[in-house]
Amino acid sequence: MTEDMDNREKLVKILDYWLDHNREHLRENDKWCIRSRELGYENVAQEFERIAGMMEESIHRIEHVRGGFEESGHPAKQARETRADAKYARHEHVHGEGAFKHRHIELHQIGIIRTPYPPGSTWDQMQQEKKNCRIIIDAQYRDGLYRLDRFRYVIVLFYLDRARGHSSLYASPPAAQGLTVGVFASRSPNRPNPVGLCVTEIRGIKENVVITGRIDAYDHTPLIDIKPYIERSDSIPGAGNGWLDDTNR
Repeated sequence: MTEDMDNREKLVKILDYWLDHNREHLRENDKWCIRSRELGYENVAQEFERIAGMMEESIHRIEHVRGGFEESGHPAKQARETRADAKYARHEHVHGEGAFKHRHIELHQIGIIRTPYPPGSTWDQMQQEKKNCRIIIDAQYRDGLYRLDRFRYVIVLFYLDRARGHSSLYASPPAAQGLTVGVFASRSPNRPNPVGLCVTEIRGIKENVVITGRIDAYDHTPLIDIKPYIERSDSIPGAGNGWLDDTNR
């Protein structure tokens, strides 16, 4: 038992080392990507972006393995539990009683979103930024990108993992200019289910990386899903802007 624990601690230290090591390399890679683009070497910058996608996938996998030790204490145990519970993975779970009874529905992260917006960036800063963003799909879902390049825009769904949570069903988002509206009449991130949505331009697809225009999300936001934006079904003439017409936005 003692030997097993010693080996476990060694593995945890190795995983922590490689996480720090890979993250440092990723930061350097991002710096040289920006520098290459500033110098006019777009082809080199694109190669750095492709490398970044592979590095981020590697980091994501190491994080998954590392998390297994914290959740079950042993990766083999976790694997057995995962197989045993696989047939229930998509079942909803009932929670609460009476009028507060509701279902919990399980979703899975399928990738990560890279943006120029660190936590704390304001709504105005996100609107002004013109740099590319990247959607990095986990390798197991890469085939799901087949023929996405035939579309010009994509709908991105993501988990607002750094939202404060909802303490009220009312919101006063930046665009409201002091006006109070219901949370479901707003794009506020602080909502009962912290799911974000953005429609953005597809600027390129390289292996498991979708290069896009602006995405209103912090860097390293978990990806839930992407869907093609289809003009004949998603564009509604005369839809209007609701209460936004009462502001100067």
